[in-house]
Amino acid sequence: QRGHALEQQRRFDDAMRAYEAARRPNDAARMAVTLGLWSRAGEFYLAANNPYDASKCFAKGGDSDRCLAALVMVPVDHPGYRKSVVRAVSIAAPRGVLDFALDRFVTPFLSMRPESVDEREALYVLGRLYETGGHAESARLALTRLTEVEPGFRDAAARLASLRGAAAR
Repeated sequence: QRGHALEQQRRFDDAMRAYEAARRPNDAARMAVTLGLWSRAGEFYLAANNPYDASKCFAKGGDSDRCLAALVMVPVDHPGYRKSVVRAVSIAAPRGVLDFALDRFVTPFLSMRPESVDEREALYVLGRLYETGGHAESARLALTRLTEVEPGFRDAAARLASLRGAAAR
């Protein structure tokens, strides 16, 4: 009640602290967002088991490492899972590394039919990351899923043929 009263008085910083003390991390996160405290909001959302909103806050705060760490915690059944995969892949791609956490996170996505240009791009990038990381089977899976939907996507068909040829040798 104290947090709500402080919020009504537009004392958002005090309300945030009151909500935190009352162990109401979603409300504390909302106050942190109102105050533009992106990192703090992300931490509150993580405490509330809401990695999807936490990732958005970390992104707004310019913390791509924490954004990616939050994204890979978004469950497959979350309505934002597909967007989270696309975002996670876009963050990981420039680094050129697909670590265990990201691999585990995107694995269910590899069995889904891509529904947008962004998802097709993510599959292509995943295929490339798997390929350069020496994970040919996963690369084939990503590129196969992509070419089933859009056979002419960039050089996906040629890459897939190359991977299949290497597997046949």
